[in-house]
Amino acid sequence: MRPWIKYAALFSSGFLCGVTAMGIAFHHSSPKPSAKHPDEVLERLSSKLDLSDDQRDKVAELIAQELPKGQSLHRETKMKFKALRVSFDNQLRPLLNEDQRTKLAAMENQWENPRKAKMRFWAYHWSFQSSRPSTFCSPTVTPK
Repeated sequence: MRPWIKYAALFSSGFLCGVTAMGIAFHHSSPKPSAKHPDEVLERLSSKLDLSDDQRDKVAELIAQELPKGQSLHRETKMKFKALRVSFDNQLRPLLNEDQRTKLAAMENQWENPRKAKMRFWAYHWSFQSSRPSTFCSPTVTPK
């Protein structure tokens, strides 16, 4: 078998695996219907459960009735959790030295901005990958 065919097959299979992995990642990262989008919740329930028109109307009323309660609970829980975190932070900082406080601040920044942290991770990962010399088609590497 010619060497270029092996490389083409390997490249093609790697490309297909990468495309499949990206498709799965995008599928799982797509936003789910939330309380901010009650119409999407209704549509998903209606399509998945095959609701009749009468059931759909009743579910729409139920969503409209319960949505404010859920939003209120979410805000209340979020505020309580933030207060707990601030209290813990105020007790933790005096126990740490200056270097540890700096590291904690960096960690908190990542927690506050998880999307930016994820983007920085991938930017670093790809810059690291592109800065390494490629050994895939290097003449010094002999295929087995």
